[in-house]
Amino acid sequence: MKIRNGFVSNSSSSSFVLLLPDNFLKGVDYDKIVKENQFTEDDEEKFPIEKFKELLTNFVNDGGMWDEEIHDYDPDDWEFHEIFYELMQPYVLTSMDAGPDAGQWTVIDKNKIDEILKKG
Repeated sequence: MKIRNGFVSNSSSSSFVLLLPDNFLKGVDYDKIVKENQFTEDDEEKFPIEKFKELLTNFVNDGGMWDEEIHDYDPDDWEFHEIFYELMQPYVLTSMDAGPDAGQWTVIDKNKIDEILKKG
């Protein structure tokens, strides 16, 4: 099991609404994620960046996900949830405390927002 010091969140009782830029996936610094999550240079286990990319791609394409889905991508306890949470923080528009096991991440559809604003 991996142990990570530093940023830890307890978002399982909160849900988040995010607004991501159109080029979000192209702007993710995957090299930085690997560097920050490689425990030692000699560590035999390498951070599974391809699995993390898959998580982000599916998240963006699906327009969101539940907290427990994040753990499905992280079978070796690399703390994907904390990395994901930290990466998403600049894009959070609002969060709601919704009780235990509520944690949902939802991406706003910018086209729908534009339609609403044009009508108003």
